[in-house]
Amino acid sequence: MKKFGIQKNLVSCHVGKPLLLQLEKYFLHHIPKLHREALSRMMEVMENKNTRAFIKYSFSVQEGESLQEYESVNDYPEPYFPGNVQRISFQIRLGLPEIFQATLTFPRDGHPSVEISTTQKNAEEIALRVCDNIANLISPSTNKNWVVHHRLFKALFPLAIPAIFVALGYWRHLDLFELLASQGWVVILALLVNMTLIRAYPLVSFATRRRITLRKAGAWLLLIVSIALTYGYLGLLLVEIPS
Repeated sequence: MKKFGIQKNLVSCHVGKPLLLQLEKYFLHHIPKLHREALSRMMEVMENKNTRAFIKYSFSVQEGESLQEYESVNDYPEPYFPGNVQRISFQIRLGLPEIFQATLTFPRDGHPSVEISTTQKNAEEIALRVCDNIANLISPSTNKNWVVHHRLFKALFPLAIPAIFVALGYWRHLDLFELLASQGWVVILALLVNMTLIRAYPLVSFATRRRITLRKAGAWLLLIVSIALTYGYLGLLLVEIPS
């Protein structure tokens, strides 16, 4: 039977236990319901009335280099996640042989995403429905960090600072040639600010006991330093460039 696969990036979000419990409920109850007929046929053929034999589910949390798998979100011992959490993921496999697989991942550095593969007759319809339902569950936990990760923002931001600087210099009647000649370092500093913005506002944030972790504090420190360097350099140029 032909296999259909899809991988979809999800919206940036804040991940805590309430969201994870909602997602687990969807994985364990709603996804199997979409495959009720296929699973029932398998149970009849194999004369096995234990539905759990055809459903393989796992919830995993990677903290630093350590990866731990749990049977349920409720089995995770703490209400919050540590500052070194790297990745949280769900996975479900249905059928013997396998007819459906879905993996939902929340990485510390990168896009949250869902990946689905299925061999059902209406494979595309089911896969897209699961993707949409997961996206809807995550939607209330959306943060605004996606803005600084958007391609348009990353493309325009390094150009916006030099453009504003040139416009300001032109308005102050500074030497146009000197203004344009000084743009190299301005662009580099703008790129530095852009990179530190991405680190300070990751696509996925995790609910930790402390609002400010060492990683977050370091990212904010780099951002402040890069902004200060850019501001200081631009101020120096405005003073040094002749009219």
